[in-house]
Amino acid sequence: MDAKNYLQQAYTIDKKIKLDLQKLEAAKASLQGRAVNYERIGAAPSVKRNSTEDSLVRVMDYESRINSEIETLTLLRSEIEKEIYEIPDEKLRELLTRRYLMYQKWELIAEEMNYGLRHIYKLHSKALNAFDSIAS
Repeated sequence: MDAKNYLQQAYTIDKKIKLDLQKLEAAKASLQGRAVNYERIGAAPSVKRNSTEDSLVRVMDYESRINSEIETLTLLRSEIEKEIYEIPDEKLRELLTRRYLMYQKWELIAEEMNYGLRHIYKLHSKALNAFDSIAS
C-alpha cells in the first residue's frame, strides 16, 4: 500500500464512524413511541417477531460496531502519528498532520502554513516520499 492510501485510512474510518452514528441515531429514533408488547400471561409463545426487540438489537449492534471502529481508528491514528513524527523536516510533518490527522482541506493548509496552493502540493509530494522512506 502506498503512503497516501495508508494515510487516508484514518479519514475513511472516521467517515464510516460518522455514518454509523447517524444510523444509530435513526435506529434510536425509531424506538421512540414504541411500547413493548406483552402477550397474555399463560398464552402459547408467539412465533411473531417483536419489532421493538428487533430495533433494540439493531441499536446494540450499531453501538458495538461503532465502538470497535473507534478503537481501530484510535490505534491507526496513533500509529500514523508516530510514523509522521519520524520525518525529520518539520514542514513536512506539519503538512501530513494537518491533512491526514486533522483532515484539513488543501486551501486551509496553504493558508495556515503561509504557502501558495501549488507549493503545498509540491511539499505534499515530498512529504509522501519522506513518509515512504520512513515506513519502509
